[in-house]
Amino acid sequence: MERLDLSCGIVPVSFKDNAVKVLFCKSKRYGYYIIPKGHIDPGETEIQAAIRELWEESGCRPKRFLTASGLSPNLNEAIQLPPLTYVYENRRGPVRKTVKLYLAEVSQEGDIQDKKECETVEWFLANETTAHLLHHQENINHFIEHVLPNIHYFSD
Repeated sequence: MERLDLSCGIVPVSFKDNAVKVLFCKSKRYGYYIIPKGHIDPGETEIQAAIRELWEESGCRPKRFLTASGLSPNLNEAIQLPPLTYVYENRRGPVRKTVKLYLAEVSQEGDIQDKKECETVEWFLANETTAHLLHHQENINHFIEHVLPNIHYFSD
């Protein structure tokens, strides 16, 4: 029987050096790049969990979120990208993973808080080549299909 696993996260975006860039965390456990995300703590909403995970895994805070009408600092206006869902196997059997992501312009305000999860963070140009740094084809496809088409909102 499949177990369910839900994570929420933010794709961190910044306009630097005349280009839109995204920030990926390098997983300490696995050695590949990931988008900051994690599980919802009791009492948290999905967006609150995404903001907390962003801080813990990157030391970044959101400044403006992608909304239905553009960009806004109001987290209550943030829209989720279409969810990413896939099945993977672990030692206890199949797991149906759902990842709910938001896009946000961020500012670096501290160091990585959760050093057990992420060893470094790096900024990359927001493009298809960068998408291929992510682990699992599902993550790559989702980034290309749902993140990249919305990147232009952050280019001002």
